[in-house]
Amino acid sequence: MRIALLGDRFSQWGGGRDFLLSCANALNIINQTEPLQIYLLLPRKGILLEETEIEHFRDWFRNISRNIQGIPYDNSQQGLIDSLHIINADVVFPVMESLGKDFPVPWIGYWYDFQHKYYPEYFSADEYRLRDWEITRLLSEAKAILVAARTVKEDALKFFPEASCQIFVLPPAPGPIIGYLGEEQDVHKKYSIPEKYFLISNQFWVHKSHITAFEALSILKQKTDVNISIVCTGKTFDPRFPTYFSELEEKIKSMGIKDRVYILGHIPKQDQIQIMYDAIAVLQPSLFEGTPGGGSVREAVSLGIPSIISDIPVNKELTDKEVIFFRTGSVEDLAEKMVRVIPRALITPPETTILEAKAKARAQVRGEKLLEVISYVKMSRR
Repeated sequence: MRIALLGDRFSQWGGGRDFLLSCANALNIINQTEPLQIYLLLPRKGILLEETEIEHFRDWFRNISRNIQGIPYDNSQQGLIDSLHIINADVVFPVMESLGKDFPVPWIGYWYDFQHKYYPEYFSADEYRLRDWEITRLLSEAKAILVAARTVKEDALKFFPEASCQIFVLPPAPGPIIGYLGEEQDVHKKYSIPEKYFLISNQFWVHKSHITAFEALSILKQKTDVNISIVCTGKTFDPRFPTYFSELEEKIKSMGIKDRVYILGHIPKQDQIQIMYDAIAVLQPSLFEGTPGGGSVREAVSLGIPSIISDIPVNKELTDKEVIFFRTGSVEDLAEKMVRVIPRALITPPETTILEAKAKARAQVRGEKLLEVISYVKMSRR
């Protein structure tokens, strides 16, 4: 079977690239028992990435398997059709912009979340309408769409009860990030970060609520003798709120914790994973997510690292023993959980062979689900 992974839109943000990576890894593991040919399709123009980032992206796929081939295509529907015909693709996914009911190759949609329904104040009127229009088309024109959480499926049926397609929930399966730990490097020295720290690996978007973690850190500094820091990785610009990051910096100064907050920005994936592996725990104070825990928590689970996360409904889908919940928005509860988890940092994480075996088992389950969905859309066209 020839499977085309559509990189357009997904290649433009970290979570999207990680999603593609996890799907490719899952299919590659299935490929050991069923013959699959996997292609990554990227448009020749229109990608909002630096060329170096695109190369890193391609390298990730090469690291999974040399069986995965990168295919460029002209950024138009006809250009996509031409490239799919060249490789004789049996199916193409994930698709965020409907390809239409009459598209000549079976396709599978994908939708991330319904944040605009819960936090409309984070979106302009045009952005709100665009999201509604895109998901309406997907739900009416796709044979099937993928979502990354039961909560997202429930929201789709609640907000768009007229949906005619099948909605499949993908089981969680982080990409093969253990490989990033291969070569030991001193990330502490490279980034001038302390030995003891919590990690937040999120872009600085308003709904990620970094402020909750910073206020919890302020409480710890004022009321305890615990000397710990927070390290942050991720892009520092929220296009919807251009002044948000500078305002956050001012709040960090006013709380007197500037010496305990290390903001590294967007860094290479290998460095980010090594920093995560050395952390006391990952913090995820987010007010909204489209996947349980978001990408950083899935990565932490795959590394055997504790995570302290908000108890929003989608996060409660996680049942891993490494995950600790705090009351969403409660700086006091988060501070208490941070203190509680510090002794666990002295526990040696599981051997990488154990972590790799667990990751492979998760990927196997995801791969089987993907094949189930592929079979469904192919049969639906007959």
